Amino acid sequence: WNEPNTLGDQGAFWKDRDRYANLSRAARVDACAADYVELVRITGETIRAVIPDAKIIAGSLSNGINICRYVRSLAKHRIGDYADIISYHPYGLVPEMGVEARLEYLRHFLRREGAPMPVWQGEAGYASMAFPGYSMRSSEYTQAKYVVRRYLTDARMGNEVSSYFLVSDM
Repeated sequence: WNEPNTLGDQGAFWKDRDRYANLSRAARVDACAADYVELVRITGETIRAVIPDAKIIAGSLSNGINICRYVRSLAKHRIGDYADIISYHPYGLVPEMGVEARLEYLRHFLRREGAPMPVWQGEAGYASMAFPGYSMRSSEYTQAKYVVRRYLTDARMGNEVSSYFLVSDM
C-alpha cells in the first residue's frame, strides 16, 4: 500500500475517515499504523504460504510531517514481525537536505523498538512539469542534475536500493 502515513483529507492512499474521525491526531496516526501492520501481517502470511523465502517490503512511507510518530507506531505494533524491509519516499526540491537525519531517525526507532531492518529508498524524483497534487516543475536538465544528486546521496548514506520515480514527462 503506497504511503499509508498520508492521513486525513490530504491522504491520497490510506483513507477511512469514518473509522478515524473522532480520534485525536496522535491516536489517528497510531490507529492507522496498527491497521497497516495488520494488512502487512495478512498479506505477508499469504505471500509466504506460496513463496516461503519472499522478502516483504513494507512502508512506502511519504516524507510527511507525521512520519516520526508513524514509524514509532509501526515499530510499537511490531512491523518487524511481518516485514523484512521498510521503504520510504524522500521527495524534496533539494535531495540532500535533511534526508540523512530522516533516514537515521527511521533506522533508530526501528532498532530501538526491536525491529532492526533495512530501510530502502523506494521512490523519489522530480517531475518535468506540474500535475495535480504535485507542485514541482523543472526542465530535463534540472531532472538530470537531480537524479545524479539523488543517487549520490543515497549511495553516501548506504542505501541498498534507490528508486527514481517521475523520470518521464507528465
